[in-house]
Amino acid sequence: MKNKVVGSILSYFLFDELQISYWIGRTYWGRGGATKAIELFLQMQTHRPIFARAVIDNFRSIRVLEKSRFIKIGQELCFSNARGKGIEEVIYKLNDDFR
Repeated sequence: MKNKVVGSILSYFLFDELQISYWIGRTYWGRGGATKAIELFLQMQTHRPIFARAVIDNFRSIRVLEKSRFIKIGQELCFSNARGKGIEEVIYKLNDDFR
């Protein structure tokens, strides 16, 4: 994956809370790209706390967030444009400095 664009990562404020979001191309799933991207991103983005969300059935994304030391703080029903229906999202929070 070196020197290839495999996805994207971003942060934004939602209701005064910093959120992180990422997307990895299907071809690159399971190769550590999301975990590495979050690691590098959190070294640059030092604002805390930072929040993240994952669809409850997206086990890989949940695992990436937990490996990155995000803590599950709740769940929420949201509407997914991609799925065209309501979905359950898991809400995560990172309080401390990422090292």
